Amino acid sequence: MRAIRPAPPMDFDCLVVGHGAAGLLCASRLASRGIRVAVVGTGETSTSLSTGCISMVEKIEGDLIDPNVLSSQFPYSLAGDDRDEVIMVLEDLYSFLIPDLEMQGLPMRGNPLSIRRMLTSLGTPYQCSIPQMYSLRGRLEHILEKGASLLGIMGHRDSDSDLASRMIKSTLDMEIRPFWTKPSSLEGRTDLTASEVSRLAKRSDLTNELAEAISEIEGELVGIPPVFDLSGYQEGMSFLERSSGKEVFELVTPLSIPGRRLQSAMESMARAKGCTMLLGWRAVDVEIFNGEVTGVVLGSRSREVRVDLSSIVLATGDSVGGGLTLKGQSVLEPIMGASCTFMGEDLRTLHAEDLVGLSNAGIEVDSVLRPRCSGEIIANAAAAGSIISGFSYPSGGGMGAAMLTSWLAAQTIMEVVG
Repeated sequence: MRAIRPAPPMDFDCLVVGHGAAGLLCASRLASRGIRVAVVGTGETSTSLSTGCISMVEKIEGDLIDPNVLSSQFPYSLAGDDRDEVIMVLEDLYSFLIPDLEMQGLPMRGNPLSIRRMLTSLGTPYQCSIPQMYSLRGRLEHILEKGASLLGIMGHRDSDSDLASRMIKSTLDMEIRPFWTKPSSLEGRTDLTASEVSRLAKRSDLTNELAEAISEIEGELVGIPPVFDLSGYQEGMSFLERSSGKEVFELVTPLSIPGRRLQSAMESMARAKGCTMLLGWRAVDVEIFNGEVTGVVLGSRSREVRVDLSSIVLATGDSVGGGLTLKGQSVLEPIMGASCTFMGEDLRTLHAEDLVGLSNAGIEVDSVLRPRCSGEIIANAAAAGSIISGFSYPSGGGMGAAMLTSWLAAQTIMEVVG
């Protein structure tokens, strides 16, 4: 008979529900201030399915934020016309997050107040503020200056250099030459996922074969699909450059390794800050009394545990991420029963134009991101990320906006816990 593992320690000042970028950043900031934090979450996150790049702003004026955008993008805790305050908060977030991600093996480059344009694995342009380092090597102005080639890897599902080259020519009128390599380490294998390729890169000659193939391509700059997970990213890409004598960039690729790289780095950062990671656990029910959360029931596959709470952060995502549920004409938040906003038709007969409204549905919060339940503000709770109405990251709100709410939610909780 298999022994049942005991429940992990359940003694903390704040419970963060949700283990995506918003939840992990909030938890890390709280833990860095000496607050005892636990993070619960199950399944894949929107972060792990993303490009692994951070978009802080959607529009720019010159190289800085257009203040007119702020009132719509950051409507809750920051005044839309207070440019200096917004810039200060973004820079604080950046100076906290980026060095810690690099310590976990994920160097990211850029500026929260600027936009960088790069290429995706499909050959389409992509813009963000803070890309992963080897994606930034493929920024469009750098490619225009040096010229570039693309190397496809036969058997790699995320790799089609011919298609990408044609798309780049069609959409950007840029000539980028496609090349292919057929590594012996992938012989006889087709349609490999990026995760399968990354595992092979650790235990085969794939990295050496790629370096040799890159060295045989004319020119200084070569783009490749994602190959290395977080543990091999810096070392693997650096090896390709040293061995080939070329500058190598990684194509921006969603639903692939880069998003999981960022997810892994943020989980490692949270652990390094002292967070208790209860992955595989979920919040089943939250108890509220006199406008405050007093306890939570946590569940795993084999047990449920009730825990007293001083504070809670909801960072469970929107209807795409599972933080909201749909019922008839209503959008519901299932854990706390927080009030939700949705302006749309019957959800059983949605038209395409209704999906925009649905993706931006979310819970109502006050000016410091405290949720409203049954008409009253919950004093020791905060919301973060795309669960907040209007902050849908999956529908294009940008990971940076979700992270900004988590940074501000942490501030609210710090004032509660002291």
